[in-house]
Amino acid sequence: TARRSAEPAGTGIAARLDAAWLRVWRLFTSVNFAVLQIIVLALLAVVGMTIRQLPGFAFRSAGDYANAMTDIHTRYDPAFGVGAVDLLERLGVFRVFSSTWFTIGLLVLIVSIVICTIDRTPRLWRLSAEIRVVQPDAYFDPMLPDRVRIAGGDGALDPAAVRMVLRRHRFRVRSVDLDGVAFLYGDRNRWTKLATLVSHLGLILFLIAAAVTARLG
Repeated sequence: TARRSAEPAGTGIAARLDAAWLRVWRLFTSVNFAVLQIIVLALLAVVGMTIRQLPGFAFRSAGDYANAMTDIHTRYDPAFGVGAVDLLERLGVFRVFSSTWFTIGLLVLIVSIVICTIDRTPRLWRLSAEIRVVQPDAYFDPMLPDRVRIAGGDGALDPAAVRMVLRRHRFRVRSVDLDGVAFLYGDRNRWTKLATLVSHLGLILFLIAAAVTARLG
């Protein structure tokens, strides 16, 4: 379905924009893309924690920056050479957490989490809010995963007894009688699926705090 939707019927600008937007949306909702972003940020963080970083006061004036870089050269020139240290300075290795690359990585990850949350929220809401008690016979096929047939079933069980057992174990029970067949639906912790939205919001706030701290101190 996603592949077909990414190939609209028309060939005009609107159709191409629509196809491009769908590809971008799929990219930002991809778990693999999110994992790649986290790995890249983690590697940058390891570099920032391993290699000595310029202190905050180094950016107050040109003189402070020069003095701080002199200390960096004194520390790393014997191991890497002056040219390599100059290259690392231009790449922002000595100020990883306030570098443009790290900030862009944080912003892209925030956008990915927001888009992923927007994409998942309707489905999570439907799973929590929409309860379908009556199911077709094929739904109860014991060959399907997570299905079980109770010995002595096929009409021998008393729906009231099953309902009582479920309620005793703190299930919320819904029942529907249809054409002489009793359907029971029991669930617990119905709304916990939405807890992922809270965790996503917490992660977004952490990332925003990291970006603000890196830029504003």
